Amino acid sequence: MRIVKISALLLFAAALVLPFAITSSVEGQSATNAPVTQMDARLPDTDLFNGLGPLGNPIDECTNPPVASRSFRDNKAIFEEREDVGDGLGPTYNDVSCAACHQAPVTGHISQINELRAGGRDIFGNFVAPPGGQTLIQDRAIDAEAQEHLNTGLNIHEFRSTRTVLGDGFVEAIANQTLQNNVAAQPSAQRGQLRVVAVLEAPGQTRIGRFGHKSQHASLVSFSVDAES
Repeated sequence: MRIVKISALLLFAAALVLPFAITSSVEGQSATNAPVTQMDARLPDTDLFNGLGPLGNPIDECTNPPVASRSFRDNKAIFEEREDVGDGLGPTYNDVSCAACHQAPVTGHISQINELRAGGRDIFGNFVAPPGGQTLIQDRAIDAEAQEHLNTGLNIHEFRSTRTVLGDGFVEAIANQTLQNNVAAQPSAQRGQLRVVAVLEAPGQTRIGRFGHKSQHASLVSFSVDAES
């Protein structure tokens, strides 16, 4: 029995040593760092700033609190602010700040957050949104009684990763006619489709959609409301 145990120990030791013996030649090679791009590391405000409007002074809650639309740094600080019930958070929500869902690797970019969309179908096979008309199912609530849940009628589920909002102001500024011209210039066999959608903050007004996974919104205000409600 002792011989068997010793033999097993020797085989285990050999198994530990063998990988190092095989890879020693690889470890001897010189290492080369992967190229670093702007997407690989966080950037200071001065590098994120696009030069439109003032950069602004560094924000300090005591001596220089943020003011909306005063400067790039002001708006960035507001985007990063954590809200509570007193600020209007709830009754349901996914997270406590805009930056929580848009922060990797810099404020305004993507993140690991996945939002849950759900719905069902009526007797004719048409898609039906949950009560209230919103497909977004929020992860959290300010009270357990307000927590959103999926019921058996909502058997269509989809997780959508948060997308970058960097540069969306430029996208909003694109005229409808420009988008229509782009589509008209494409070969008919691969021509894209345009969606005309309602602008939520301007009742009765419509515009070509450009935000969201389905281009279901035409303005950043509408897009932000859909992300939060």
